Amino acid sequence: MRRVSTKIQSCLNILNEVNLATAFFPEPSLPKPPSESVLAPGAADYVERVALFFEDEGFSRTAGRLFGCLLLSPAPRSLDQLARALQASKASVSTESRLLERRGIVERVRRPADRRIYYQVPADLPARTMELRLDRMRRFSGLIRAVPARPRRASTVVDARFRDIDAAYTLMIAALAGALAEWRRRPVRRRIARRASPS
Repeated sequence: MRRVSTKIQSCLNILNEVNLATAFFPEPSLPKPPSESVLAPGAADYVERVALFFEDEGFSRTAGRLFGCLLLSPAPRSLDQLARALQASKASVSTESRLLERRGIVERVRRPADRRIYYQVPADLPARTMELRLDRMRRFSGLIRAVPARPRRASTVVDARFRDIDAAYTLMIAALAGALAEWRRRPVRRRIARRASPS
């Protein structure tokens, strides 16, 4: 019996020594595999600034991050690549991509023998954005000019307000339309579509 107790105590002493060694010399943690990303190092901060700008314009922050990511990308990116880069779900990225596509801010492209959907910033983005702004300004100007006829004793303050808004938008529409016409006279940069790298 005494011999068994001695063996048990010896085993406990060995375990204590092992635990003490582990405390002073812990096992090194394995490095985590790098996550695939289409963003260059240091680009995350810029993408977040774009996201905040888009949020102020009424878009979701995810839509802003998506556009910022594509703005920095030299080649079209698939939904899988964008979802990994933004650390978002593929469903969310797909929804926001379709929204930006309807607004003309991004465009969808296809690859031969590839069923995946790719997105990129269109080469004529400046013209598209000016057209969108011009259309919104013209529609608002139409609302201002469509004000119902007012009686003779109507407030002169309201009348002056409508005249000022109409005059201001007339100037802005003319200036933006002229800028758009000047831009269209410049040669359009044709983007050569590159084959997207597999995700």
